[in-house]
Amino acid sequence: MDAIFLPLLIGVPVALGLLAFALPKRLAWVLFFLGNAGVLTVVALLHDAVGLSWSATGPSYQPLGEVVLGLKLSQLAWFFLAISSVASVLFALFSLGFNDKAHATRVAPLWLMLLGASNGIFLASSWLVFFLVWELMAWTSLLIIGHGKAKSFQAGLFYYLLSLAGTLAMMVGLWFV
Repeated sequence: MDAIFLPLLIGVPVALGLLAFALPKRLAWVLFFLGNAGVLTVVALLHDAVGLSWSATGPSYQPLGEVVLGLKLSQLAWFFLAISSVASVLFALFSLGFNDKAHATRVAPLWLMLLGASNGIFLASSWLVFFLVWELMAWTSLLIIGHGKAKSFQAGLFYYLLSLAGTLAMMVGLWFV
């Protein structure tokens, strides 16, 4: 397998999520299922590609140094990708039947973006990639949890504030290392 599949495991679900905002609700849920099935297929094909890595290097900024975006497929990363992909496909299959006219919601695009973010968390090998996908995961989680009701949004906001505190703690830890 080629290393380009690693950033595609992040970028394609996020791009499909953005596309799904423009689609009717039912079609967005079908795209959610197809996106999950595609990710599961790629993850299954990557089983023998453990050790595969991808990186891109950007300009150097003071005091940070060289900006590196890195992804790596370790055995543990593949295991978590496989488990989350199977769970996501099962969730997507359930969602196809559940999201009829009475229950249809507009969160399928957010679930697709969350899929790409969680894939990125498992594959991140640089702190910058980790923080970018962590924040994408936090924002999409906030919007999924808070969808539809004020009380749910308050719970989602509390979750986001805890996530932000964790992010700041990680940044402080990295600054002093």
